[in-house]
Amino acid sequence: CDQGRILQQQQRKPNDAVRTLVSVTPAGYLRLEEIRKDLASNDRVFVAMWFDASMDKPYDEGLHLGIRNAGYTPVRLDREPAHGDRIDAKIIVEIRRSRALVVDATELRPNVMYEAGFADGLGLPVIWTVRKDFVDKLPFDTRQLLHVCWETPADLAEQLRWIVEQRLGSRNRKQL
Repeated sequence: CDQGRILQQQQRKPNDAVRTLVSVTPAGYLRLEEIRKDLASNDRVFVAMWFDASMDKPYDEGLHLGIRNAGYTPVRLDREPAHGDRIDAKIIVEIRRSRALVVDATELRPNVMYEAGFADGLGLPVIWTVRKDFVDKLPFDTRQLLHVCWETPADLAEQLRWIVEQRLGSRNRKQL
């Protein structure tokens, strides 16, 4: 098993409980370093939000711009070319391919909340935003989380750029 990256060995304790010992081979450490580098080079940030015409300007001049100015590539599926796949399957794939998720909780769309929970369950960083006049409508279980509370798209872009840089690191791309 010298080519196996991580070796697992199970041992039985006297009370029949199973204990798993894990040791990492030198090849395993090299693979873990490759994975770390792959994660560091991933610049995709999935955007979960209400796809309504009233949110076009907050996306274009706020969410998109803030993510880009932090040096990342925003991914919003309704702006992607037609793919012929089931949209729910494509969302799951794109969340898994992303480094983080930005969620705008304005209007509390159920699918947006599902996508946030899915990303959180994967261990991805989830960055929450909400329009200021909607803060009081947030459910108690997400209200406790840090939200970028915005009033204008420009305000959203600047606050989001800062929080993305703090959570994910700046990728030193020129500001647009």
